[in-house]
Amino acid sequence: MRIFIGIPLPNDVKFYLKETQTNLLLNKAKGNLTDINNFHMTLLFLGELQTNQLEELEVGLKEGLKDFKMFEFYLDNVGSFVKGLDQIIWIGTHQEDDMLKRLHQRIKKIVKSLELPFDDKSFKPHITLARQVRFNQSSMTHYMSMYQKPILVQKIHIYDSSRIHDQLTYTPLYTISFT
Repeated sequence: MRIFIGIPLPNDVKFYLKETQTNLLLNKAKGNLTDINNFHMTLLFLGELQTNQLEELEVGLKEGLKDFKMFEFYLDNVGSFVKGLDQIIWIGTHQEDDMLKRLHQRIKKIVKSLELPFDDKSFKPHITLARQVRFNQSSMTHYMSMYQKPILVQKIHIYDSSRIHDQLTYTPLYTISFT
């Protein structure tokens, strides 16, 4: 199973992201839009795990995060990562207490202690809107109103990433809730 750990998003945020995605990507020549059901924030990508490793991960996260408290973050800027001629389009986040980065660091420490594989690239909190994007025009920037309400993080999921009927699908396998 191809595994990652992420934060699920409430439906009102997903609907906002879908509308933003549509508006921002009007001028795209090509690109793969994130399905509304797949909107989330990745905290750590692990890759291929066996069932026994997945069970160890769930137990390790429940134990290692049992003192973690709920927190909030806000959506912020729109940006992109460049991959060759294409871009990954995303919406960033901001918060005053850096809890997303703390959560990421704690999860990484737990995964390391379990000796599980993971992608150790630097963490930039964001929500992916589209992949492999190329634009007809040189810029995607224009005025847009940002979602203003705080997004409450009450839990994380261990997700399986797979293709079902040629559709990329993220399926929550386990949930770890915060107090």
